[in-house]
Amino acid sequence: MIKRDKELIVVGDRVLVRVEEGEERTNVGLYLPPTAVDNQAVQGGTIMATGPGLPMPSPDSIGDEPWRTPERATRIQLQLGSDILMAFDECPPSQSPRPYHEQSLARTTRWALRCKETWLREDPAREHALFGIVQGGLHPDLRERHSHELAALDLPGTALGGFSVGEEPRTKRKSVQRAAPLLPAEKPRYLMGVGTPEDLLRCAAAGIGLFDCVLPTRVARNGLLFTRRGRLQIKAARYARDPAPADPECGCYTCRSFSRAYLRHLFAAQELLAFRLNSIHNLTFYLDLMAGLRAAIERRETQPFVRRMLERFEAAE
Repeated sequence: MIKRDKELIVVGDRVLVRVEEGEERTNVGLYLPPTAVDNQAVQGGTIMATGPGLPMPSPDSIGDEPWRTPERATRIQLQLGSDILMAFDECPPSQSPRPYHEQSLARTTRWALRCKETWLREDPAREHALFGIVQGGLHPDLRERHSHELAALDLPGTALGGFSVGEEPRTKRKSVQRAAPLLPAEKPRYLMGVGTPEDLLRCAAAGIGLFDCVLPTRVARNGLLFTRRGRLQIKAARYARDPAPADPECGCYTCRSFSRAYLRHLFAAQELLAFRLNSIHNLTFYLDLMAGLRAAIERRETQPFVRRMLERFEAAE
């Protein structure tokens, strides 16, 4: 049975919200009208608002659309044996309209509560830690409000989400510096999806303790190496006969064993070994960087270490 009511199209138990050309939307073409219900999924130019959760096809279903609900998302992570479970959340583009962020933030809080209830029931021994995710875009008051809402749930840790989704790097850094101190100081603070070596240093100095990002291996596969002397584009012609290691101060297998000239040759030939060696180096660089930062924190020399490393990064070859 299909019912039509202005912008809503109801098909069975599903509500489709049609986004027409000319309506207000975010920078990726999404707009949630106030008529939409609690949960939503995006498909082309249509936002599908659904009752139990997000319709999302997966390999464990044949011929139907299983619901991705906060409860199911939590159970899947438990079945995977995740040490840290992330509460089901919505991550809107940072530059979305404020009303959208307000609705999204409230939805994420409701979902976090449902995740907590499932976690408490399914993991009574507390062998896994559930983290909430603070949203709010670039609005300081929304970030503060959401931080307080999630702190009230008393979860083992808290993450900052919604960064590196369209905002300028400087704006991102300032927002993180404002938002990080709002998270409980006695629990882990996790910044999701960030980032560059410069990001890690600045955000750790702001109070962040956990990070994740595909950047080091992604850029490695595109020929970019991080070094203590700045970024090195190994595919550049200037390295065709360079006998030096990628980073003379690095002790990784790549730098101990191969020259810049050989790395450039591998990359130019699109040998799979190039991607592996570049990734080994970048991951080692990140591990060494964070080890140095931890040591500086223990010596209470965080800011001098951060300044010194940033100056070295800026002095590119």
